[in-house]
Amino acid sequence: MLKHCHVKLRESYWGRPRVHFLPYFTIYCPDNLIAAVKSQISILREVAEYAGLVEVVCLNATHLLRDPMSKVKQTDPRLWLELQWLATQKQEHLL
Repeated sequence: MLKHCHVKLRESYWGRPRVHFLPYFTIYCPDNLIAAVKSQISILREVAEYAGLVEVVCLNATHLLRDPMSKVKQTDPRLWLELQWLATQKQEHLL
């Protein structure tokens, strides 16, 4: 299921100076897979915990691309292209 998603390791900084970071996974899923991935979130969080990560976050890539307030295209053009590719894949081959 995750082979049809874009998984990215992120770091969230906390405190001053920015030395304390909290690593987490972000999973960008197409519209038709978001429910299936969220149903397995407890397993994904357990895997993340064993890997020393804090959290797993699932985001709907299709909605993120359609959001007029999204700045993904400007801030991370490569991620934007990856999300475009995810959102345009054929529905019947994803599950």
